Amino acid sequence: GLDTVDVNNFNAGTLVAKHLLGLGHRHIAYLSTSLNSEHSARVRRYEGLKAQVKQFGNGAKLSLLTSEIPSLTELNTVDIEHQTGFSLAKRCMKEAPGATAMVAINDMVAYGVIDAIKDAGYSIPTDYSVCGFDNIYPSSFLGVGLTSVEHYIIQGGKSAVRLLCEKMSQQVPRTLESGAVTRVEYQNRLIVRTSTGKPRL
Repeated sequence: GLDTVDVNNFNAGTLVAKHLLGLGHRHIAYLSTSLNSEHSARVRRYEGLKAQVKQFGNGAKLSLLTSEIPSLTELNTVDIEHQTGFSLAKRCMKEAPGATAMVAINDMVAYGVIDAIKDAGYSIPTDYSVCGFDNIYPSSFLGVGLTSVEHYIIQGGKSAVRLLCEKMSQQVPRTLESGAVTRVEYQNRLIVRTSTGKPRL
């Protein structure tokens, strides 16, 4: 019964999977910080990836690598996401050697993944393709060129404030008869950049 402004994280996962499968990748790894009920967006992105890989069939495979991080550590450690991406990518190269694409839970984790791949002597996207979510500003830099999912967070924030102001301006309390529940959902858009390409042979 609450008014909400949200993004479709399941769809975001399917967009990334479709893109990578379309390039020819058949083993994708999903790298995430804590994956549990407290972090529904992370779970829904994984579910979208998994559903698309399953639907594709043809031997396509999805590996999951996570790192459990206490909430307070996530909040109070500035570079925790970069550190996590770096360590998860190193694990991925050892534990899922057949993976040719790594999908990070967000762009900050993806930057750590990129650094780990380069630190190991590999190149992007020749040896590994890398994707993120959120399309934050540095992802568009030429030296980064990260393929990412745009969620239109700024527009969503504006919609949320506008919706809140409208509700606060009402003179009488809402009843079931006087007002409907409003749900605003922003569609995602995949921004393809140089961090993704055809898989290595």
